Amino acid sequence: MNSCNLRSLLLLAALALSGCGDAALVDGPSDGGGMDAAGLDGGSMDVSCAEAQLSCGGRCVDPTVDPAHCGACGAACAAGQACVAGACVMSCPGTEAACDGQCFNLQTDGSNCGACGRACAAGQVCSLGRCAATCDASLATCAGGADGGGAYCADTRTSGLNCGACGVACAAGHVCVDGACALSCAGAQRDCGGVCRDLATDDANCGACGNACPPGNTCAAGVCEVSCGAGLSQCGEGCFNLQTDNAHCGDCATSCAAGRVCSGGACGTTCAAPATTCGPSEARFCANTAIDPANCGRCERECALANTQIQGCTGGECAVVRCAVGFGDCDGAAANGCETGTASSAAHCGGCGRACLLAHATPACAAGACAVMACDAGFADCDRVASNGCEVDTRTDNANCGTCGVGCAAGQVCSGGVCGATCAAPFATCGTAPMAFCANTAIDPTNCGACGTVCALAHVAANGCAGGACTPARCAAG
Repeated sequence: MNSCNLRSLLLLAALALSGCGDAALVDGPSDGGGMDAAGLDGGSMDVSCAEAQLSCGGRCVDPTVDPAHCGACGAACAAGQACVAGACVMSCPGTEAACDGQCFNLQTDGSNCGACGRACAAGQVCSLGRCAATCDASLATCAGGADGGGAYCADTRTSGLNCGACGVACAAGHVCVDGACALSCAGAQRDCGGVCRDLATDDANCGACGNACPPGNTCAAGVCEVSCGAGLSQCGEGCFNLQTDNAHCGDCATSCAAGRVCSGGACGTTCAAPATTCGPSEARFCANTAIDPANCGRCERECALANTQIQGCTGGECAVVRCAVGFGDCDGAAANGCETGTASSAAHCGGCGRACLLAHATPACAAGACAVMACDAGFADCDRVASNGCEVDTRTDNANCGTCGVGCAAGQVCSGGVCGATCAAPFATCGTAPMAFCANTAIDPTNCGACGTVCALAHVAANGCAGGACTPARCAAG
């Protein structure tokens, strides 16, 4: 659930407990929620707060969104940060924006409509970032407030208070995705069958839900990699054969004295099969050249693969066990080690196979995370969130006409990046005044072939539109 929606649920609960029933919401209140309580001497006292709220100094607060109590009482966010899911961050998720340290949906919030602090007049609603008499056709008109008055607009595809339909609220810890409530997982974790799994390290869900690493492999940065091979044991950061290693004979802590060799996990005078005697007489040691990375294939042939943290030996050939941080063995060829820099490769960003595919954007990879290098002509990255690419079509967006933040006046539409009275070809006029807008129905996946026809193809991560017909721009994983 996004922070605004969670805050709304908690405020409604607090108001119900306090007996207040006249609060009006516009897809989330504009204050921090909660209630104050004071003792007879003017000081604060403990209060009974709604579930998931905290009592901080006699005031009920939502620790998931309150910048003064982010995650815990007194844990204040620094200037310029917002509180999202109980953690201080530099930016808000999705189309939300930080206003006084809290995140609001500027597309539907009546107190912050299109910009922080821009409140709609009485009787108006906030629709697509503009104050209007009615909601846009793409939004639902929902009744607001505990008393059922004060209508507001909501995107039932993403609103946690109105998921799929007005009044259908997602439970705490869940978000609304395509009109259905789903478990909200933090960081690299993802919802796998109702359980949050860390896809970067989970051997049973490595890189994707259900992708289990085979025996002998471990999950590192979302990629299954070979662990210490058969016959080798990990001592610190290295893999050793405890049967033949003089410095780790039988266990990691035992080393053989000078003139003795480790064979069969015990220090002695000779090497037993399958070990081979290596080294000069004064520094002999036993080695299994089939699996020993220091004597791989023959005595004293040490594996030295590029950009590897741990190296192995299988069948007398060097193998990658674990890559150095920021690198990956993406071609699967052991001879060139970990050849790919996953910190900067757009084709393998943060891990092998993780290609940066950003909508309407030229992608880049910075520090293992996808970023927008440049936007396609006519598009802009107005929310500064890389994951959704350049999400705004500045040729037709009434709230961002020509460039981010430039809104058209009431009664005007954005056509070709310019505000005017009518839509110019090839754009068609969709919606009705005062919420009319321009759309190219030949290529617009939200108005494909006709106004209001939204492309929603099965198993598709990004829908496209070509010649007025829906097409898959990118398939879902798997």
